[in-house]
Amino acid sequence: MTNYPVLVICACATIITSTLHAAEDTSRPVPSFRPRVSSVEVNSSAPDGPSDDAFAAYQRGRFLTAFHLATVKAGEGDRAAMTLLGELYSQGFAVPQNFSKAGDWYALAAARGDREAQFALALLHLRGSGVKRDRQKSYNLFKQSSGAGHIEAAYNLGLLELEGINGAPDFSAAAKAFRRAAEAGNSDARYALAQMLISGEGGPANAVEANELLLLAAEEGLVEAQIDYAIRLFRGEGMRADETAAAGWLQRAASHGNPIARNRLARLYFLGRGVPLNVIEGAMLHMLARDAGLADPTLDIELSKLTPTERAQADIKVREVKNANEISLRR
Repeated sequence: MTNYPVLVICACATIITSTLHAAEDTSRPVPSFRPRVSSVEVNSSAPDGPSDDAFAAYQRGRFLTAFHLATVKAGEGDRAAMTLLGELYSQGFAVPQNFSKAGDWYALAAARGDREAQFALALLHLRGSGVKRDRQKSYNLFKQSSGAGHIEAAYNLGLLELEGINGAPDFSAAAKAFRRAAEAGNSDARYALAQMLISGEGGPANAVEANELLLLAAEEGLVEAQIDYAIRLFRGEGMRADETAAAGWLQRAASHGNPIARNRLARLYFLGRGVPLNVIEGAMLHMLARDAGLADPTLDIELSKLTPTERAQADIKVREVKNANEISLRR
């Protein structure tokens, strides 16, 4: 099980013991199954994409027309049209949402080798939506779809391999699946493969390649990767340490409201490492992370040292962030 690493800083301040860490690390281990795509990607440029009037109508949002045209094409044995019908039923476009009927259409297309249908049907079996919940069937379908070049299928296949779908976890098979998806540009796969390269599970450890993958995923906006890359950059693991750049990555992750990023960044503000010393900013970030469930008794002590004026200023900043979040949610 892989957890976020700990920032190691040595200093004389009370906030530092020998490590900079949160009392409760709620980071996500790679092995937990978390499929990122919930529906089939209907794409006319894909090998299985319906490059006809049905697809054109679907793209323009004319779902009822797409449904009628796809029904005719499906009757002629067109597997892409069958997949499109499955998607329309799955999403409830033009017809009432019906996962059972979606599964029927996906199954017909999957049996004819349509990789998008195989992937979509795998997700339905994974969740038991309209079909029997069957993780082994999901695995088999992900494997078929992945073999046909489906990127998300390869990523999900790797997660099931890590879970030990066939018995014990198969780290080697997981790493291969993640690599296929990572090389095709999947951010989650890059993050998962990086974790395996750090731990040496599934193959030799490679800190340099792991950092390259984390950076790619971080640049693509994956918050978990931004945090991991920031901490490794701060510590100089497999690369030259750069506290300022590390703080910048934590700020990007914290801007998405991630409590772990806020906690780590709060500590840096209290120390003035990588960012200017700012106890008010540090207190604000700590309180936001704490309110999200991430306790940190060490930072609670630092919070208690604030003057009444500093605490009042920090409280105001917390309210401003929460109010901004509420306004954003209403839009």
